[in-house]
Amino acid sequence: GFTITGGLIESEPTRGGGILCDGAWPTIEQCNVLANTVQADESGSGGGVCLWGGSPVMRNCRISGNRAEGGFSVASAWNNAHGGGVSAWTDSTEITGCIIENNIARGGIGEAGGNGYGGGISISSEDARLVNCVIRNNTSSDRNWADECAGGGISSWGSLELVNCLLEGNALESSAVRWGMAGGTAVYSGGTVTMRNCTVTGNDGGSPAVALAHDGNIFSDCVFWGNAGDEIGKSYGYELPVYVMTYSCTEQLIASEGNIHVDPLFVSGPGGDYYLSQIAAGQGVTSPCVDAGSGPVAGLGLGTTRTDGAADSGIVDMGYHYPLLPNV
Repeated sequence: GFTITGGLIESEPTRGGGILCDGAWPTIEQCNVLANTVQADESGSGGGVCLWGGSPVMRNCRISGNRAEGGFSVASAWNNAHGGGVSAWTDSTEITGCIIENNIARGGIGEAGGNGYGGGISISSEDARLVNCVIRNNTSSDRNWADECAGGGISSWGSLELVNCLLEGNALESSAVRWGMAGGTAVYSGGTVTMRNCTVTGNDGGSPAVALAHDGNIFSDCVFWGNAGDEIGKSYGYELPVYVMTYSCTEQLIASEGNIHVDPLFVSGPGGDYYLSQIAAGQGVTSPCVDAGSGPVAGLGLGTTRTDGAADSGIVDMGYHYPLLPNV
């Protein structure tokens, strides 16, 4: 892989400050996309990476410190920003083993508004799948109280699947939060979302961690803890859709099969701050999330929740599993 940094796109089409793939089927692997910017007159997409059409794949990349900025054009009704880190307008999108952090999507000011969508990632795909990814410290914001922002970590329109992802410390920054016009400090879904073995924690901005618009959402073996708002809520303009959450640890009481409502007992380890406390790894007490998931861990391809790096075994632990080998 290689490093792309310092890119700046200011002229139309304002897409892809670091990388633009237009109608292609690339595999982008082991790359660093750092501190790139899309500064639009109207709407901008993909401060770091813009995937436009096709069915791209990204593996083991770091997307950090990028910005997508909407503009101030009076000729445009909408001066939006999509995807501070990554914007994907594709048939399908696959992102595996990536770290997407410290990116910003900031809407501009237009006649009808300037909205920020997906501080980390904005995805408009029929099928999008993120596996073994860390989405942290990203921000979606606007510049006008009448506008909206959504998806501090991820905004998605279509079918989104998240498997073994950590969504940590993402935020919405908007006066629109006061008016109920923002949604999803971690994830905004304008389609459907399925989450398995994800940890969602420390997300902030006066909105539910995951904001939903449509029925058909499934959550299992997840940990939702320490977020500023409820775990699950409705997107602006919608009633709360139907969703199923099972075998998960939640701070908001969600009564369903296998769910628990108790401190997951996070501890810090070599890869981060969201391992699970375990006597077998040297802590004084074992987290209630250990061996509390929906079935055997064998065949799921997960790593470890233990600070000593031992692989999960037996019944799957709830929440994000750190890699057995160092991530890129």
